[in-house]
Order: sequence, then structure tokens, then C-alpha cells
Amino acid sequence: MQFAGPNLSVIDSLFTDYAQGLLHKNDPTPLRLYAKRDISDLQLTSGKAVAVIAGNDISDVAFNLQNNSAGDISLIEAGRDISLFDANNKSRLAVINAAAAANISEDLFNALIVLPPSLSGTISIGGPGTLEVLAGRNLTLNAGSAGSTSSLFSFNSPDSGIISVGNANNPALPFDQGASIVAAAGIGIPSGTGLSGSNANFAAFVADFINPDSAGVNGERFLPELGELLGMTGASSADIWKTFDAKPLEQRNLIAADMFYIVLRDAGRDHNNGDLFGGYNVGRQAIADLFPGNLWTGNISLTSREIKTTSGGDINLLVPGGNVFVGLDLGDKQPLDQGILTLSTGNISIFANKDVTVGTSRIFTFRGGNEIIWSSNGNIAAGAASKTLVSAPPTRFEIDPATGVESIDVAGIATGGGIGVLQTVVGVPPGNIDLIAPNGFVDAGDAGIRVSGDINIAAVQVLNAGNITVGGNSAGIPVVQAPNIAGLTAASNTAGAASKAAETPQANNTNASQPSILIVEVEGYGGDSGDDKGDKRKRQ
Repeated sequence: MQFAGPNLSVIDSLFTDYAQGLLHKNDPTPLRLYAKRDISDLQLTSGKAVAVIAGNDISDVAFNLQNNSAGDISLIEAGRDISLFDANNKSRLAVINAAAAANISEDLFNALIVLPPSLSGTISIGGPGTLEVLAGRNLTLNAGSAGSTSSLFSFNSPDSGIISVGNANNPALPFDQGASIVAAAGIGIPSGTGLSGSNANFAAFVADFINPDSAGVNGERFLPELGELLGMTGASSADIWKTFDAKPLEQRNLIAADMFYIVLRDAGRDHNNGDLFGGYNVGRQAIADLFPGNLWTGNISLTSREIKTTSGGDINLLVPGGNVFVGLDLGDKQPLDQGILTLSTGNISIFANKDVTVGTSRIFTFRGGNEIIWSSNGNIAAGAASKTLVSAPPTRFEIDPATGVESIDVAGIATGGGIGVLQTVVGVPPGNIDLIAPNGFVDAGDAGIRVSGDINIAAVQVLNAGNITVGGNSAGIPVVQAPNIAGLTAASNTAGAASKAAETPQANNTNASQPSILIVEVEGYGGDSGDDKGDKRKRQ
């Protein structure tokens, strides 16, 4: 599916197409848009959950979506690749070529002509619930309109990528309840049912780790964790399972995905605690259940864009066969808040088979939250972002539509890049970081790793450990041994005593304890007697 070329006179109304109130509040049926092959050059605004499915590729799109309830799931799914920005899109090239032919300067072009919203390369979701962005092969948030430059003109957008905005665009939505984002690459041909129809085997994972009838010791261990996710802390295993099992299939799979990260987290912690519960093997079993075999391929690449929640909501990335590239060095055009970010609570969880590379970007939670990153056969590298780079999300003036209470939301300021769980606002509970690379290294790099709470690193090797800052407890970080001062002092005293014993007695000599004074006079540094350049004593 491809739409006609741009109309340069159309003013973008992408964020103004809302009714007063929630028009589809009680409508559980999603807006469905299916294409046998491709969907490209498309602007879509929807006041309710959507299911956008392409048999092949989705490229160069601007989706402004909205969930209306906590149970809503919006789905963007492609059998092959999802590429939000396509530099070779025909409509884009037509705009650029027309402007160049008319000798329009870049400044005038950007100031007077509004580009079609389909050029923005953004998926924005308002409201609660979940947004799933699932690619059968690669998910690429390319460099382009988000602060980078095409061959002639730059296309700038304050937010560009996959963004959960809460009620920022529609005050009738629940106050400060943003949708969670689940993004995956290389998980199979789309079925229109999200994770439930992917090649991931959630049934096997649930049977081995959650179902009390089959999970055994794993069930005894992880059902209480499931209870916390369901808001049932302290409930019996039977009640927790009954509540979980009664949910719709896709809701169960989303919760099971959260549990998958918890299993990986605990596997890394067990490894550092003496392998009490099987260590890495428990994590490997969970991976083998959920992603069996070795036919998984596909990467997630953000380059210069972002995956972000601004008003609550978690971010979960699943890449069972490839890499996660968070950022590339774009020089002076590097966006200030690019990366994987939760600005107002929210956890970040990443599973990849190969490398997780931050580059010159960042993986940050701004108000606590926790981070879990697992790389099965690769490395986790915090990258080389400048520590002077400032990331400051905009301050927001908010009105709670239910109470009328006004507030100013200061998201806080963060500097630098790398991997961090930050406390950018006073009073935010500390968060934890777990980094697990069973067959690789964890590298704090130049950007560093910062955590307001505890950190656990389980890896073959930890590099640049001196660039890790921890507010709480740490495990798995190599400790640099300080010199044995006491031993050196004892050795010095012994040597001094021996030297004293060897001294020749000097009775009645009052100057015996005074140090000797040696006077050295340098007559010259070479050159003959008539050469001033050779007499350094004459220089000031």
C-alpha cells in the first residue's frame, strides 16, 4: 500500500485531529489496516487501538495512535522489515527535487513549507495499555528526519521514533498513564495477533516457569514474582495462577514476557551468588523454551532516533537472533535525548542474542525504574558518549482532568550517555541494573554506567570498571586492590632499624643527627666558552 505524493500546501494536523473526550472509549474493536505486501508513505491518526499488518515491509510512516484503556493493545507488524524512515522514498525525493529545481534555500524551505507528515518517521501512542512493534526481520529507526540531513534539506522533529506520550496530546486520557512499548525483531511471519502469533513459544515458557502444575521448583520460585506483577503480593500460588490464566491470550503473553526478563535477571544474580539455582542454565532454559532452535535472525537499530515513554510505561526489546544498536556517532547533529528512555517511571528490559551497543547514545531511566540487559552470545557496551552532553526533557504544565489539579512536571536533567538508572528528581526511589553476558564482556566504556540503587554484572569480563558509579550494593564488578600500606610501613621500619644498627657511634658529636648538605654547582651544558647559547645559567 502506497499513498500519493505530498501536497506542499497542506498544514500538518497530525496532533489536532481529536474529538472532545474519548470518542471510542467503549469500542474494543481495533482499527484494522492490512496489506499483503508493503505499507509505505502513510500518515495514520486513530482515536482507538489499531492493528496495522504488512506481509512484507512497513516504511516511511507517521502513526499517531491512541489506546483508551489499560487492556488495549495497538499492533504494528511486518513480515520482513520495519523502517520508519526511508531516505529513498519516492514522495520524499519528489519534494527535495522540486525544491532544488526552484532554487529554494534550505532555510526558506524549512520555514515556509510544511513537509507531509508521512515523512516524520514516528510512531506515537497516547493513552495506557501496550504498543507492540514487531518485525519478522529487522526493525530500523533510521537516521533521517530526526536531526540529521538528507542530500539537500534537513527534517527536524523534537520527538522521532517510537514514543509513548500518555495524555500529552489528549487530556481526556488517563492522567500520567502511558502505554508500555514492546519492540521485537526477527520473530517470524505476522499473523495479526501480535506475540501470540509469532514464532516465540510462550506456551513452553509458561509451562516450565509459571504453571504450578508443571513448573516444579521454578514455579515455586517465580509465581510470587508473577503475583507482584499482577498486584497480588502475598497471594497464594493457586490464586496467582488462576488470575493469570483467566486473562486473554495476548495479555498473558505480554505478562509472560515480563516474567522472562525476571528469570534472566535472577540467572545472572544466581551466577554471582554461587550458582545456587543453576545460574546461567536457568536463563538458558528460559531462552530455549521461548526461542527454540537457531533460525532466529534480525536486528534492532535506532541510529539517531529514540524509543521513549514520557508518562509512565515500560520498554521491552526482544532480539532473539541479532544485535541491538542504540546509537551512532552523528557528530554535531547528535540529538540530545536520543536513545532508549523512560522519563517518568518505567523499566527497560533488553534481550539480545548478540551485542547490545550503546555507541554515542544512552539507555536511561530518569526517575528510578530498573534495567535488565541480557546478551546470550555477545557483549554489552555502554559506549563513548560525551559526558558533557545534556539531556533535558521539556518541563510540562499538566491539569488532571479528573480533579482539576494543576502541576508542573520537571522531568529532570541528565548529562552524558551510556547506561544509567538515574534520580533526576528528588525523592525518586532508587532503581537497579542487571547486566548479563554469559559469553562476553560488559564494557563501561567512556560514557560509563550509573545506577542509583544496586548493580549486578555477570559476564566473562568487565572492562573499564572504574567508570561505574553505584549508589547501593554491587556484585560482579572487579575490585582494584589498594596497596598494603601496613606491610610497606613495617618493611620500611625494619629497613630503618637495620640501617640504624649499622651506623658508627659518634660520641659527643652534636651534629651527628643532622642531615648532610650537598652543594652541586653546574658550570655549563656544553658549547665553547664564547657561545652564549651553550650557557644555560644566563637564561631566565
